[in-house]
Amino acid sequence: MRNPYQIMMALALPVVLAAQAAVAAGGPPVYASGDADHMCQQLQATGATDIARATMLLRSKLPRVSAGEAAAFERANAAGVPDARAGIGSPLYHVWLAGRYLDRATRQIGTLPTATSSVQRSLMLADSANTSAGYVAIATNSLLLGASQRSGAARGDAVPSDAQLGDYALDLQQISLMLNTLVMCSLRQPE
Repeated sequence: MRNPYQIMMALALPVVLAAQAAVAAGGPPVYASGDADHMCQQLQATGATDIARATMLLRSKLPRVSAGEAAAFERANAAGVPDARAGIGSPLYHVWLAGRYLDRATRQIGTLPTATSSVQRSLMLADSANTSAGYVAIATNSLLLGASQRSGAARGDAVPSDAQLGDYALDLQQISLMLNTLVMCSLRQPE
């Protein structure tokens, strides 16, 4: 059975591609009115919840980092050690960091604005989705850095395999596309 966000992605992809093509051609986004309206209404109603669930699911798939290592990573992070230096020799640092940014994305998108004005609510929802997309991008970068350092991993480290990284990349891509579609729908002028 497909996840709700996979179904949403199947609905959103044609709209996103049409909008991107119209923007590239220099014109305003063109939507298939009925499909786009329905997809945007559904995405604005439940999309943030679906995205939050998707980020939590991906977070739960990441390899576990021991409490001792997580505490050491937290101390390095709090001390302001740059990620590139803190992660040298420890691909798990980047897995831990990716998890932190997925947690931030979940909290950000999971907080729905309660503004009374529909315009203000739309802008706040777009801002929330855009901020979450930034966190997802940082999480993606962290996993890529961790993958590049796998050859230096200590034996027995729970470093993601190529197959796992492929799965994570696909999930991250779907989450990013949903977030970007949510931004587009939130900023879209109603007809």
